[in-house]
Amino acid sequence: MKMMSGETLRDLFREIAADRVSGSATVLKNIVSTLKRYLQTNPAPNYSMLEDQMALMSVVFDRFAVLRHFLNSFIHLINKRAPLPELLTFVRSYSREWDKAPIHAATHLLNDMDFRDKRVMLFSNSSSLHALIELLAERSVPVDFIQCHSFPTGEGKHQAKKLVDMGFKVTFIADAAIPLFMAQTDIAVIGADLIYNDCILNKTGSLGLALAAQYFKKPLYVLSDSRKIEIDNNVPDLDTAREGQLLWRSAPEGVTPINVYFERVARSLVTDIYLETGQWANNS
Repeated sequence: MKMMSGETLRDLFREIAADRVSGSATVLKNIVSTLKRYLQTNPAPNYSMLEDQMALMSVVFDRFAVLRHFLNSFIHLINKRAPLPELLTFVRSYSREWDKAPIHAATHLLNDMDFRDKRVMLFSNSSSLHALIELLAERSVPVDFIQCHSFPTGEGKHQAKKLVDMGFKVTFIADAAIPLFMAQTDIAVIGADLIYNDCILNKTGSLGLALAAQYFKKPLYVLSDSRKIEIDNNVPDLDTAREGQLLWRSAPEGVTPINVYFERVARSLVTDIYLETGQWANNS
């Protein structure tokens, strides 16, 4: 295997940092894969450069709990200058331990809920939802999907393509049309970036979907994993406005585009949360 240069590593991490459509688990997978390639081809890794790149990832993806879980552990190893074999062992074992978490969570949901011949609404683009899609396809369960666009970057398009690749028919809708189509929906499923006792944190648009599900008395399930549970229940300030040009490029003077990435969804609006360990209860 050809040695990966430090410049190549920096370029790859810049590409990852620019990703605005993938879910947190996919971003993490790309980070782990890049680190693995670098460590496997460099007998003397540059610890200072690794520190800088991990710091960049921590800032760019500050709301992604699964990334924080990995980065904190890896940064600790770098800070103590752990030898190369220890770094490689951690990176390899982390993937083996957590890659199956989405499949386990989706399996628990399917064990409890019958999706056959249901109309299912999905939001955004998430590896947890991908696992559900793959299991339904593997089990040949007939499902009619409604996929939301997920404004402003439209990452729902990527998930719609995943659905088609798995053999499903898809109705693709604008986020503003969620209430209209919720009336025709049997089940709604979303992911979660953070989980608290009284709410979840997820991509903006999730709250509107949850309120529509409550209004039309439709079940709303959350698929996630236990790395995203915040024990202290200290919900962060949600001043997450960034990259306003995604809403309106070259807006006229006097117009300030505000693009808020995340919002809270009250736990009371969610029917159940499923993790790789099973159904999550607030007191667990």
